Amino acid sequence: MTIPNSGILVLTVGTGKADALEETFLAPVLKSVNEGTWSHVVLLPSQGTVANAQTLADRIADVPVDIRPLPGEEDENDVDAAFAHFSEALDELTEAGTARKDITLDYTRGTKAMSAALVLAGVVHGISRLRYVHGQRGERGLVRPGTEKVGEVLAEVASARLRVSLAERFFVENNFEAVCSLYLENAADLRILPPSLRAKARAYSTVAAAYAAWDRFDYKKALRKLEHLTEDAGDFAPKPAMKSWLEVLAKEFNEDDPAEMAEYVKHLVCDMLANAKRRHRSGHYEDAALRCYRVLELIGQMHLFKHGHHSGRLDPEDREVAHFQKKLTKKSHGLRMQSKRLTAAREQVARFLKFLHDPRGTKLINPPGEFVAWRNTGILVHGFKARAADAKDKLPKYLGDMEQLLIEDDPSARERLSIARLIDFSHSD
Repeated sequence: MTIPNSGILVLTVGTGKADALEETFLAPVLKSVNEGTWSHVVLLPSQGTVANAQTLADRIADVPVDIRPLPGEEDENDVDAAFAHFSEALDELTEAGTARKDITLDYTRGTKAMSAALVLAGVVHGISRLRYVHGQRGERGLVRPGTEKVGEVLAEVASARLRVSLAERFFVENNFEAVCSLYLENAADLRILPPSLRAKARAYSTVAAAYAAWDRFDYKKALRKLEHLTEDAGDFAPKPAMKSWLEVLAKEFNEDDPAEMAEYVKHLVCDMLANAKRRHRSGHYEDAALRCYRVLELIGQMHLFKHGHHSGRLDPEDREVAHFQKKLTKKSHGLRMQSKRLTAAREQVARFLKFLHDPRGTKLINPPGEFVAWRNTGILVHGFKARAADAKDKLPKYLGDMEQLLIEDDPSARERLSIARLIDFSHSD
């Protein structure tokens, strides 16, 4: 048995025998209190054992004691009511900054319902250190005074299974950062876990970090995390195609090479579209609208690269660029000069494509739908009001329109989109 050097001890409080309170209640509980160095003791009595808790508190010297009685008269026989109360007490401890590893729960005293409730609350809160007082029993089944011993158990297996179960739910919701927050790698280091559970915890930890990085477009980090593909993650295990996909997106590219950029962007735009759909399913409608707009912009940039031009680095001496600039300045604002290069905004890119007799230009100038206005007037760009109400119901159609544009341009985009969607475990498609 390992006794912590310091921490908080939380105990349920029972009755004992009224005519032998010292032997049947105080001595056993004080045995637990005295085995360990505590910065605080929390007593959890029922309404009927508050007096016992106060007597016990008076006997605990030099350590602050907090008494938190169950609020209802019969709560000691109601697991749900006791669980709610005990869970609230543990919440207060952790919210005050107490680490879960520094909390020990003693469920010896009180009713069976109270003991069950405290153990359950501990597992749910990730508190694995549990203890109980035991000893030799007499004729009536009671522990004989003076034979008490403190036993301690670790509920790490139950805690690990709970975290793994939560991870699976978060994977289905595409909430990979939440999986990372479960610190499954800590559970994976525990040799007491069954090998299959340990392997699954380790695999979930690795792939969640990879998917979280991928989800925020950090392709290089995602690729590093997926260097060793593993099947231990079950339904969430990475597919070989994922690694190949990330290798393309993570590679260094030369922005001065339009052909290379056109090849890169045809992958990036598919990944952006898949990301936008995940954002919409997760209820991040403003983010999804921004990504839908970026998909439209990337489609234009991709086509412009095919014509040998970079929308952010247009050469003012280039014949096609110079003629287009001259035409623009006659009707409206021309291209903007920046660092001796001209830059074209999304609509200007579309008009340039039309100028170059690219049939895609006309469709990109005035795309169907309101998502362009959402981007420009939404709260994340220039506006002061969220557009979520509109985006929630209408955006799926516009995302579908963007997908159709990609497939019309290049039927092989369908395959790229299917790979980009492998990270989506919601099974919505």
